[in-house]
Amino acid sequence: MKSQALFGMTIGILVILSSFAHAFLGWPAMHDELQTTNTNSDLIGAMSVGWHFGSVAMFTFGCIILFTAVEVWQEKNVQRGYIFIISLAYLLFGSVVFVVRNYNTHFLLFVITGVLTGLFALRIKRR
Repeated sequence: MKSQALFGMTIGILVILSSFAHAFLGWPAMHDELQTTNTNSDLIGAMSVGWHFGSVAMFTFGCIILFTAVEVWQEKNVQRGYIFIISLAYLLFGSVVFVVRNYNTHFLLFVITGVLTGLFALRIKRR
């Protein structure tokens, strides 16, 4: 039981950390690149909102995974369905964007996150 919880905690923490990287490293780089193309400032602002919402969503997913893992550690009765939903979201998004963006391997990180999250969900014992 404890190993499943540690696995889930690790994934949750990694997803939370990736949300910060997405917001505080990814957006500034994207913003700078957009400015070199003379993109309209209103469009950049709108893209910023969407980008940062994605970061907030990633943070939220990481917290759900982490809190679920803590409940597994405490041997509470845990529903794993929402962890599967998070896993599926990462898997589908990563797979589609990987193909649409010309097989850019960066997007495989989403697929890997989905696989790891799905493995955590599968390891949660149903009671």
